[in-house]
Parts: sequence; structure tokens; C-alpha cells
Amino acid sequence: MQRDREDFMRANRAAMAPFFKELLNSRQSAESTDSTDPLDKPLDKPLDTLLDTLPDPITRGAQPYRLTISIETAERELGLPSGKLDALRQLPELSTLGLGNLRNPGGVVSRSDWERSYRALARFLGIGTPIVVP
Repeated sequence: MQRDREDFMRANRAAMAPFFKELLNSRQSAESTDSTDPLDKPLDKPLDTLLDTLPDPITRGAQPYRLTISIETAERELGLPSGKLDALRQLPELSTLGLGNLRNPGGVVSRSDWERSYRALARFLGIGTPIVVP
């Protein structure tokens, strides 16, 4: 796993180095100006160190799916008018759909469980416009 990460970071460096070198050059030439733009300030770390601190894009892309969904987030994602939390919390269908923990005060469910149950819950609530894909 560590070797895969090292190979991935090495490929990232090779792909992004030209961009960062151009950025570095533009920052160094901007040092002589009185720009207030933070991007015009010189880098305080070597280029290789900067590239090593960039987040892994796969981890970054997966991050939202490691998050949890609260009843308040569910209300917003369903597009329900504010103040419908109590009505939403009382739905027995939440338990049927595997979202029963949302009925508890402070309860949360995983993003993957929410994504799996979202369509059925929206259909039950009669919201949204279903699209049939041929």
C-alpha cells in the first residue's frame, strides 16, 4: 500500500511539476511588485515539499462518502421547507429504509446508507421528478 502511494505521488509530481514550476516562476517575478494577492507571495517551501503536501485526489473524492448525514442535512438534501424536522423524524419509513437512527435525537446515518435510500424516501414523500432512463 505504501509503495502504491509512493508511485502515485511520484506520478503526481511528474504530471504537476510543470504547472507548479510556472506558478513558482510567476511568484518569484511578482516578488518585485507590491501585489496584495496572496498567490503572488513567494513559496516558503521547496517545490518537492509542496507537491508532497497535496492531498491524494482519490481520498479527497471519497471524503464526502465517509461523512454522516443528520436529520437536518436530510431535510436540506430533500429540499423540504425549514421546520419539517419533527414530521420527518416521525416517519416510520425511515426505519424501513435503514435510516431509523435519524429518528433519534442527534442520530446520524452513513452517507452510503443515505444515498441508497434517498430515492425511495423521496418517492414516499412525493417530492422530486423521477426520470426514466431508457
